[in-house]
Amino acid sequence: MELVSGLYKNVETEIWTKGSCMGMKGPRGEKYECGGSAAICHKFSEAKLQEVADQKIKCIKDAMRKVLASASQPAQIGVLAACAFMEDCVEYVDDDLAFH
Repeated sequence: MELVSGLYKNVETEIWTKGSCMGMKGPRGEKYECGGSAAICHKFSEAKLQEVADQKIKCIKDAMRKVLASASQPAQIGVLAACAFMEDCVEYVDDDLAFH
């Protein structure tokens, strides 16, 4: 969640274009000419993906998928037998201490 806020960053972009003037008509129908082309500056802000944060998020997602895949696998019979044996040992020691 900490990385998500830095995933995109606003970057100011400036593009210059040239525009030609077609002239215009005045209120009484007179035609006004222009003095040539004009340089027009377009400024805008765009969100750019931050590659480092994106890579970190992808690594974390991959690691989480691997953990979930291994955790969802059924336990091996040897592990289950060892857990049952350890539980029996703990109960035996606990019962033995209760009698003394």
